[in-house]
Amino acid sequence: MINLNVGGIDICAEKKRIKNMYIRVIPPDGNVRITAPMAAADDTIRMFAVSRIAWIKKQRQKFLDQPRQAERRYATGESYYLWGKRYRLDVVYSNIRNDVSIS
Repeated sequence: MINLNVGGIDICAEKKRIKNMYIRVIPPDGNVRITAPMAAADDTIRMFAVSRIAWIKKQRQKFLDQPRQAERRYATGESYYLWGKRYRLDVVYSNIRNDVSIS
């Protein structure tokens, strides 16, 4: 694993037994990962990242612009989707056992 910082963006590079170099921007945080051949020099990987910096920034901005779902609190009245159908949560506290049922 090689950690790079290009244009203020932290990039994790990994060398594998592959033929070509690949770059990924991973959602939802926009982490950047480069996969490179074993024979690739560190400077080559850095130059590859520099050449693609505009594309990386564009992809990261797309992730930031996407609306995010509010964090779940698991409280009565929240909606959850199960197998494509929406269900409303009804929390019942009990000392007997934990249980989940669909109705």
